[in-house]
Amino acid sequence: LHNVKHTGSLALLRKIVAHAQALSPEMRRHMLIVGAYRPVHVDSASEHPLTSMISSLPDAGALVVSMEQTSLPLQETEELMIALMKSAGVQMIDPRLAEAVMTKTAGRPLFVTEVTRLLRNSIGGEEPLAAVEGDRLVPVSFDVTTREARLPSLPDTMTGFVRARIDRMPVELQLVLKMASAAQALLCPRALFHVIQPYCEMSLSQVVKNMKELTRMKILAPAGSEYDLYTFIDMLAKEAAYAMMLLEQRVLVHRRAVEFLMDYAQKLFVRGNGRQGSCCQAEPFPPAGVSAAVFPTQTTFGDLSEMEESTVDPRVPSRMVTEIAHHWIAVLESTQAH
Repeated sequence: LHNVKHTGSLALLRKIVAHAQALSPEMRRHMLIVGAYRPVHVDSASEHPLTSMISSLPDAGALVVSMEQTSLPLQETEELMIALMKSAGVQMIDPRLAEAVMTKTAGRPLFVTEVTRLLRNSIGGEEPLAAVEGDRLVPVSFDVTTREARLPSLPDTMTGFVRARIDRMPVELQLVLKMASAAQALLCPRALFHVIQPYCEMSLSQVVKNMKELTRMKILAPAGSEYDLYTFIDMLAKEAAYAMMLLEQRVLVHRRAVEFLMDYAQKLFVRGNGRQGSCCQAEPFPPAGVSAAVFPTQTTFGDLSEMEESTVDPRVPSRMVTEIAHHWIAVLESTQAH
């Protein structure tokens, strides 16, 4: 769960607390909720939603324990960096590099994590920030006077760190990530393949390859569905990638996502209409009530008779696809209104 101001995390927390109030004291004893926030964002804002949430917990019968997290000292900064670099075979961090990271991040764990990711992803690149020598991570740039490890200027916000990480990705990988951040609920390779077409001629296999790379980087994860869907697990990367898109790009991606969904629903209906027991009926495209400003012309991805067999899975109810499309129509109208 992430970002109480802009997601449903706070609403879910309130529901959990309300549910806990209905439990017996004995059952409630076995419930533990752990949260983290930065005081600079919460304590300084008297109307922050998390402030009232925390103050209401004792009334719900909860024992509230607050712990201030201090900055990491040098040794713990080094230990965290080693833990994050284990996949690259690193077991030691050059003390000069660890000290440079601690100084740049002021020992804040989230920032240490992001700087270490920047270092790891830069290894072997055109502009490496660090290198691996044996099992040791060493700096590649030094101050000419003090011989201390030198790091480039770094962002002062988490979103800035993530944007810097995205900027260092290959161009195709950046594009797939940005399109995925705008398509959101439509994270399957074939849908993203159609959404990406106005931007570059990327093949379906290349889209699949890049989505697997984003999965390896722990930005996406398989959604556990038999329909080859993915979901975001790195919400900061999703938000940063979406913020990097121009408004016109977002509108185009939203429109093509809706078009794909509606076209998919219609094809499902055409394929399933003759089947015994088929009761799903796709709505016309555009659906009734959608403003002409959003869809000035009726556009789909080609004639229904020309569809590929592999494009459509008749097990997916067209009604479900249509409902998802309606959600994205609302997103699209909202985006264009702004």
